[in-house]
Amino acid sequence: MDSDHNLKIISFNCGGLSSVKVSKNKHFLDTVHCREMYPSSTGKPPKRQLVPWWNSDCTMAIQGRKNALNIFLKKTSPVNLAIYRSLETETKRVIYQAKTQNWKEFCDSIKTNGLNSRFLE
Repeated sequence: MDSDHNLKIISFNCGGLSSVKVSKNKHFLDTVHCREMYPSSTGKPPKRQLVPWWNSDCTMAIQGRKNALNIFLKKTSPVNLAIYRSLETETKRVIYQAKTQNWKEFCDSIKTNGLNSRFLE
């Protein structure tokens, strides 16, 4: 019965919803209240909206560049720097080609849908 005397009853209104919490520990109530007021995120970054030109070649080029950078940062040498720079250039080329190819496909789809090619000039 002694433990019943230490119970705390708190009523609060959060966003139009009423809630009642009962606990022996005030800190627990504050924590629960904060969690209800401000829900935590899942810890995952928000998903990015994918661009239409992105393909698996772009993903592989980016991953290769990241790996080369990590190797260069762990073992700094002129050879590792040259490898990183060449992969950086290759990644830029792959992304540029993907963008160009997608733009050409888009323009071709407009032409086949009946729009005049002078709008594209």
